[in-house]
Amino acid sequence: MRIFTFASRVLAPVVLTLGALAPSASHAAPAAATKRVSHRVLPAPLPKDEVLPPLPPVARDVTAITSITSAPLSPWTSGAGSTSGGAPASGAGSEALAPLAAGTPTTTASAPAHADVVSAVDVVREVKPSGFVLQIGGGVLAPTQSFTGGMRPIGPGAATELRVGYYATPHFAILMGVRGSYGHELAGAGSSSQGYSLQAPVLFQIAAKDRTRGVYFDVGVGLGTTYGGSAGSGVTYTLTSPVEGKFGLGYRIGGAGAARSPVSLDFNIGMDVGAIDNVEIETSDGSFSGKGDKPVHVVVACSALLHFSL
Repeated sequence: MRIFTFASRVLAPVVLTLGALAPSASHAAPAAATKRVSHRVLPAPLPKDEVLPPLPPVARDVTAITSITSAPLSPWTSGAGSTSGGAPASGAGSEALAPLAAGTPTTTASAPAHADVVSAVDVVREVKPSGFVLQIGGGVLAPTQSFTGGMRPIGPGAATELRVGYYATPHFAILMGVRGSYGHELAGAGSSSQGYSLQAPVLFQIAAKDRTRGVYFDVGVGLGTTYGGSAGSGVTYTLTSPVEGKFGLGYRIGGAGAARSPVSLDFNIGMDVGAIDNVEIETSDGSFSGKGDKPVHVVVACSALLHFSL
């Protein structure tokens, strides 16, 4: 009995201790495994004052920034607080900028050169090198010889001309218009023999530069050329030529600078080459008509024209 009582007092605590330790051992492995998984998913927090490495430079749009004078992107530090007046406050959750290390490349962009800047006014005023044109002006029209045999030559007269046309390219255009002159005196008849002329020119124009400036050449025809007037003593004449050749050379002065101006000034010298096809003379005794007997005549024209590029 004493032996049993002694064994129960000694072994009972041992059995109870083993029973209590068995559940703890069964849960030890899962706890360790859970801790390992947690360590992989959630990294350990950074120390409070640890500084992150510098961020890489960020490309900037140089067309939106004319100059970068302040420090570019820099290392971020963690801290608490918020910014006030543009300066970051230290504390958790804030991100403060710090200067880059010496030797770190930065991106800078300077303002565009003055020569490359075109004002909005210049863009609006400048015209295209091709398009419609209008020319109006005047000058002198001077026959160089008599138009037909038995008739005295006529003198120069004041001329005016209107042309409209289209430049299909900067260098090539077609123009049509009307030319008139007045004040041609018949030699020997005095001021009472004021004569006139009419013509409808059709021209091909070739410009060395474009329609607003520079040298240009004219070649074409004059349709329905007519010269008429008084020979004195009640005698009038009318000379007609259905088609004449026209040739000209001119220079067009555009606006100042490189921009094309919508208004230019033309100086032109040209000549008409043709032959009178029909002669009509009216007197107090009746009228006479016939053919011209000269194969060719030359008329020189000098003019100044206002040229509008529409």
